[in-house]
Amino acid sequence: MDQSELRDWEARCIQEEPPACRAACPLHVDVRAFMEAVAAGKTAAARKVLERAMPLPGVLARICDHPCEAACVRRDLGGPLAVGDLERFCVKSTPAGPKPLVLPAKGRRAAVLGAGLCALTAAWDLVRKGYGVAVHFQEDAPGGWLRGLPEPLLPPDVLAAEVAMLARMGVAFAAGQELSQAFLASVRSDCDAVFVEYGAGATPDRACGLCPASRDAVDPVTLAMADPGLFFGGWPGPDGAFSPISCAADGRRAASGMDRGMSGASLTASREKEGAHPTRLVTRTTEVPPVPRMVPADTRAGFTAAEAVAEAARCLSCECLECVKICAYLERYQGYPKTYARRFYNNAAIVKGNHQANKMINSCSLCGLCTEVCPGSFSMADLCLTARRDMVERGKMPPSAFEFALLDMAESDSEACALAMPGPGAETCGHLFFPGCQLAGASPDKVGLVYDHLRDNLPGGVGIRLGCCGAPGRWAGREELFAASMARFRADWERLGRPRVVAACATCLKTLVEAAPDIPAVSLWRVLAGETGLPGNAPLAGAGSRALAVHDPCSSRHDPQSQAAVRDLLSRLGVT
Repeated sequence: MDQSELRDWEARCIQEEPPACRAACPLHVDVRAFMEAVAAGKTAAARKVLERAMPLPGVLARICDHPCEAACVRRDLGGPLAVGDLERFCVKSTPAGPKPLVLPAKGRRAAVLGAGLCALTAAWDLVRKGYGVAVHFQEDAPGGWLRGLPEPLLPPDVLAAEVAMLARMGVAFAAGQELSQAFLASVRSDCDAVFVEYGAGATPDRACGLCPASRDAVDPVTLAMADPGLFFGGWPGPDGAFSPISCAADGRRAASGMDRGMSGASLTASREKEGAHPTRLVTRTTEVPPVPRMVPADTRAGFTAAEAVAEAARCLSCECLECVKICAYLERYQGYPKTYARRFYNNAAIVKGNHQANKMINSCSLCGLCTEVCPGSFSMADLCLTARRDMVERGKMPPSAFEFALLDMAESDSEACALAMPGPGAETCGHLFFPGCQLAGASPDKVGLVYDHLRDNLPGGVGIRLGCCGAPGRWAGREELFAASMARFRADWERLGRPRVVAACATCLKTLVEAAPDIPAVSLWRVLAGETGLPGNAPLAGAGSRALAVHDPCSSRHDPQSQAAVRDLLSRLGVT
């Protein structure tokens, strides 16, 4: 497995895809971690989660319009989580953290025109990345439309504290500026990049100011126009109102573009997951009980600590792990397919030393159940089998790993056990009964009875072949042994006149169908149910009083006709 193959395997697993709430958040706030902290009563830790992703967290957490709630998986199970209310509770009940980390100065300067949320977000992100940032605005104090919000929602001292934090981080503020085209040209010549917020330099006949009136005028990825180094953002919605989260997202997107431009990087490469984006994560909720959304006793004051804990506890901590829930093997090694792919890759890369993952690679039974339940159809069976083959080919897999099964296979195909013959007195046959190695070894008397029954009831003659289908060789990663076993089977089949194979073993049937699709093969149970019937069709003695559990082997998962045939035969025997 090389690096490209590893990445392909890893990409199939969706466990590490972001939850719907985080994917819907343009700032990618880790809502799941935030809820876990609040539910545990760790409000200070919850605030740290917000501060890692949010610019001006004391402001934005109070006023965010929380698009994450619309995406919440809980929405049809008692209502979406009250993310906005919990964020307000968090920042109101905990002190602000220390000054955010600011990278060393890079020697480049950026100008920000406007001082609303979008502009302040751009300044926040740029100064943290080591750029010299100056914010120019017409008013006597920064804040823009934020200053017009109701005091209970955003107290002036909270906004002032975040502006003060920006100043401590190194942002310079210049109030009372006349933001004209001439001023823009001036800062363009003095700075390496410029951001213009909607409304900066507004006049009575031009509310957008120096910014284009519509976001349609700029590149949706970079928020820039053809003029290099000039970026825009902060447009109101169709109703004329400003969305706090959209303004912050514009500021962050523009700052990212400015950083790329000043660093000489591509403005567009690898930006598919900036802002809100789809997620492949699937969280099953069929067994999740509805729990109603918590409503604060005092809606004006918001959540109490106890109410916040109860509401956060409704979070499902969305993840997939569908395969781990139904597979003892995956659960045993305490991971999920993406991490296993990485372990297998690292195991194969060992030049000297112990290959610690060999046992793990060999422990998968290749049943394929994980693929059936995985929303992305990740096949641990294919991954493990590929790893086994690779380790065997390079001589890194101890022969003892599958020695018992390969010895059994060799014995089944030896002269002591193997047999391929047509019916008595015939050279070819129309049907070839293939009981498989395990049934022939465990119940040879039953094999003889079934063979006699088939000979008595199937036209065209019935032959029999004893031996192995070669599956153990494939399971062991020994493709040469599997190929040799299949070659022997094909030679016998050709010599006997290319008959239809009647297989008693579901694994043998699956192996034949996959490895030799040109050989006609059918389940013994379908033949008994649909062609020959049962000997005498007599009800089983005491069948009505017996409780039976029918276990369909994994290899019959995609053979519903054989499964139905088994149940039909039981019904004829009086088992209901």
